[in-house]
Amino acid sequence: VTTVQAATGQPWAVVANPTTNKVYVTSISSNNVTVIDGATDGVAAYVAVGSNPTAIEVNQATNRIYVANRAGASVSVIDGANNTVLATIPAGTQPEVIAAAPRG
Repeated sequence: VTTVQAATGQPWAVVANPTTNKVYVTSISSNNVTVIDGATDGVAAYVAVGSNPTAIEVNQATNRIYVANRAGASVSVIDGANNTVLATIPAGTQPEVIAAAPRG
């Protein structure tokens, strides 16, 4: 067991992409996602997303990570290849749950 320091703030939701061996952790108080490299157990990146990210899901087929930003009323779409936000999509009032289609 290894402890990895996620971004400052309150870690909230976790999802793994077994295809890329990456783990993604949302932090609701610092408004970002910590990307952990499963091969090294080290932090690969911190990705700024919308306000109060409470849910996260990965689409293994497209290597896209979807983050529900509760206070931001949006969904951030992260490119898992380079850990950048591709889009921020309006999502109505306080999105708290998210799911991704397994085949893109």
